[in-house]
Amino acid sequence: MENQEHLDILKQGVLEWNNWRAENPESRPDLSAANLRGANMRAAHLNWADLSAAYLRGADFHLANLGRPDLSAANLGGADLSAADLRGAKVSAEQLADCAFLVCAKMPDGNRYDGRFNFKGDIEQVREDGVDTDDFEVMARWYAGDD
Repeated sequence: MENQEHLDILKQGVLEWNNWRAENPESRPDLSAANLRGANMRAAHLNWADLSAAYLRGADFHLANLGRPDLSAANLGGADLSAADLRGAKVSAEQLADCAFLVCAKMPDGNRYDGRFNFKGDIEQVREDGVDTDDFEVMARWYAGDD
């Protein structure tokens, strides 16, 4: 069960959360089993956070620093993890496949997301950006954020 103090700080907004994290760098946030459905956690510093069994459906983690989070059993359905840092995360491929976006994300193995899940939103964005979806090399650069 989540630490209510940690959850209360997060609910004050990302700026408050990041300030608290800067003042408490040794803290390992416990947000396990927290209901964070649809939460805006853009650019949140969630390093070493325990998000195990958290309900994260539709949450926005775009550009979030998630260094080594525990996402085991977390519901990531529809989550935006674009450009999120998932290096060392405890998370399964099945969980990641439930996300909505992973463009430019650093995956648990340290590599950039390569489009392996073929998210509908990815393909729509690729086409909007005018990228040739039949050119593997161009697509790989787009997913990595190089184009």
